[in-house]
Amino acid sequence: MDEMQSLIPELQDWNNGKGVDVRSWIGALGKFQFMIAYSTIFWPQWKIYKDMIVSVDASEELIDRWLSECKGDKKSVESVVNHLHIKDLHHAYNEDATHERMIFLGNILKEMYQCKLKRDFPERTITVVFDSSPQEDILDYVLYMFQEHSAPNQAL
Repeated sequence: MDEMQSLIPELQDWNNGKGVDVRSWIGALGKFQFMIAYSTIFWPQWKIYKDMIVSVDASEELIDRWLSECKGDKKSVESVVNHLHIKDLHHAYNEDATHERMIFLGNILKEMYQCKLKRDFPERTITVVFDSSPQEDILDYVLYMFQEHSAPNQAL
């Protein structure tokens, strides 16, 4: 079975059971407002704050609190501030979340983030992590990123 058909079984229900391709299905059900909103996930905006790469939406007060709690370990702060539980992209009781869908989305997002970060920060070495091995809890599919930083400044 085609991967898209297994991830989106509804495709087969369309066209009097003959099925449709993904683009036709999106064309019938999609909304441009959703596409615009999803673009913030699929192609995020980043900023530099205290030599860390963080989401433009990240609160600087929260980042400072994490820096203090992590004793200046910027790699740890980047990891926690930038982490994304794939399941959290939709409401908690969404029955549409399956392990296969979380893995597919996590892998795609990992590739997109790697491309975007390399494009935006070509001089930096950034690691994007997504563990696509089967997880017991569906909430454990997490994407995160960080840079290698020099030893934490203990004076924070």
